[in-house]
Amino acid sequence: MPNQSCQSEWETLQQRNQQLEQELQTLTQTNLALTHEIEQLRQAETQHQHTEAALKQYADEIADLYNNAPCGYHSLDPNGIIVQINDTELGWLGYAREEVLGKMHITELLTPEGGAAFRAGFAQFKQEGESRDLEFDLVCKDGSTFPVLLTSSVIYDADGNYVMSRSTVFDIRERKRAEQSLRQAKEALESVVKERTLELQAIVYQLRQEQEFTQVVVENVSDGVVACDAEGRLKLFNRAAREWHGCDPREVPPELWATLYDLYEADGVTPLATERIPLLRAFQGESVRQAGMAIAAQGQETRYILASGDPLFDASGHKIGAVVAMHDITERRKSEAALRQSEAQLRQRTQELEEALRELQRTQSQLVQSEKMSSLGQLVAGVAHEINNPVNFIYGNLAHANAYTQDLLNLVRLYQQHYPNPVPAVQQEIQQVDLDFLLADLPRLLSSMRVGAERIQKIVASLRTFSRMDEAECKAVDIHEGIDSTLMILQNRLKAKGDRPEIQVIKHYGILPLVECYAGQLNQVFMNILANAIDALEESYALGRWNPNMLPNLGDRPIDSPSGPMITIQTEQVSPSSIAIRIADNGIGMSAAVQQRLFDPFFTTKPVGKGTGMGLSISYQIITERHQGTLRCCSEVGQGTEFMIQIPVRQ
Repeated sequence: MPNQSCQSEWETLQQRNQQLEQELQTLTQTNLALTHEIEQLRQAETQHQHTEAALKQYADEIADLYNNAPCGYHSLDPNGIIVQINDTELGWLGYAREEVLGKMHITELLTPEGGAAFRAGFAQFKQEGESRDLEFDLVCKDGSTFPVLLTSSVIYDADGNYVMSRSTVFDIRERKRAEQSLRQAKEALESVVKERTLELQAIVYQLRQEQEFTQVVVENVSDGVVACDAEGRLKLFNRAAREWHGCDPREVPPELWATLYDLYEADGVTPLATERIPLLRAFQGESVRQAGMAIAAQGQETRYILASGDPLFDASGHKIGAVVAMHDITERRKSEAALRQSEAQLRQRTQELEEALRELQRTQSQLVQSEKMSSLGQLVAGVAHEINNPVNFIYGNLAHANAYTQDLLNLVRLYQQHYPNPVPAVQQEIQQVDLDFLLADLPRLLSSMRVGAERIQKIVASLRTFSRMDEAECKAVDIHEGIDSTLMILQNRLKAKGDRPEIQVIKHYGILPLVECYAGQLNQVFMNILANAIDALEESYALGRWNPNMLPNLGDRPIDSPSGPMITIQTEQVSPSSIAIRIADNGIGMSAAVQQRLFDPFFTTKPVGKGTGMGLSISYQIITERHQGTLRCCSEVGQGTEFMIQIPVRQ
């Protein structure tokens, strides 16, 4: 019996132990859930505090705008008592806020006449609720008055009951003074008008005489003159025009002018379309100059005409018609006809030369395009795109992996804390995996992976910045990003090689604004100049003729180890509207003869197969033609070479 009792107690203890283990597991899960909820509550509390601070700042800004507005504001309760008023209106009146709010009726701030008018219309205003503009004289605390304009509106509650009215108060003292000045000016103007009327009558008489003189002159000039009025009716044909057309002007619509007056194109054969008639074009507002046409009246020799005309406007700018002067060039055309045959041969020869020139230009364009296609732009853009997606996937999941790892490590530490003596199999596995080292090294491993992914992202960003394949249009960019991306592409060429040390790049970047440019093309310029500088330094070092004493012109900045091959890059804003980029090397330089041909197409000093001679030519076109800038080279034999690019900030 004692054994049975002990066995029963042992089974009870085992069941109780299992229940405790289940309860412990439940408590652990509950603890994790509570920890997560507490963190969410803390974040919500922080967000709530930020929102309250933003709302308070916004309310302070609104109150500041309300109180410091250039006009006054006040609100009235249903009895006309002032319940709100801003600092601007209080400043006009000279009252303190506590003297007014809830104590003063609006009529106390008005003159007796204004107060009576306000009381008479206030009840109707509350009922109708229409916005009103009224002028009153406000009475200040010191007894002075000044005119104002009140723009008022009514606020109702949800049941349509009157709550309050709001008024915007404008100081109209300046307007009143202007109105007084205007009245005085009007009286003075009326006096002047009377005097000028007499003068104008004399001028009208003189104009009539001048008009008669002008009519005589127009009638007798050798050129033909025709004119129409504001309705398009023909009103003037001088003597020459009547002789050429063989008739007088008639009041017919413009669509009949070409037929009635025998108008033809300059070839004398094709009838002149209505919309091409010089007088109609001038009547429609066009300024016509040297328009060719012909008049072939029946029974007369065809006359070839150059017509010029303009619309006519009065002094107030209203159109009153149009006029055209026609010059007879018939004799000149006969002389020109004698030259056409000799010109035909010259024209044929010119066409042959132009065709040869176009063929040469097409060949040059093909070479230019071939040089552009040989650059790294498309390849760099493709590589950057292919690398970017997997790197973003890795980088985006590192944060989650780090969080999950920390959770697992915390769980392991929790088990170690609550179960310091695990079963032998677990102890053996802990020793085999070196758990302590794993717990310490795993976070460092994830951190290293994150640093590596960030480095790859920076490299991809530099590649995309250099290629700019999706930025063909002109836009504002950071010039320094383009230079840095180009240097990144050329980084392998800058490193030390077996036959030369590393090429140092000394950068002195000034403070530049964003520059409007064709970023991809400008990066191509940087690539061409920097690649040429590297070629020059490699050649100079191979010949042992590079200049070890050339220091970059960077002001007082110290230069470390200036004795090796070096490229210096300096940027600065030379004026509010332009920037400059200087790229220099301490190679052997070049002669004046080479510099004169440096930007010529196909000119190169490199061996056959190493260059087309188009890189600097294309760069020169990109800077001078596409960007309206300048590209200059300064070099002496044995003294290195410097290229200076200057482009405007805005295109």
